[in-house]
Amino acid sequence: MRRPLKILKLNDEFGNYRLQIRCRSCGYVRNCDPAQLASRVGWECALDSLSRRLRCSKCGHKRSELSVHERAHERVRQIR
Repeated sequence: MRRPLKILKLNDEFGNYRLQIRCRSCGYVRNCDPAQLASRVGWECALDSLSRRLRCSKCGHKRSELSVHERAHERVRQIR
């Protein structure tokens, strides 16, 4: 049984998760890799601080909600 993810900063769990960002105004949803955000705000950025800074790319509002999802295990191809 897997333990639940407890993510407070971008660098928690070594960034091995996916973020889902949902606009509270228009409902637009975007999935994001923590490394994409860390390149702009740094790995030490807290998620609650980050959610206040994000702006929706569709409607422009700053009301966003972050949720954390476990990264799906990707199949690794063997090279022979």
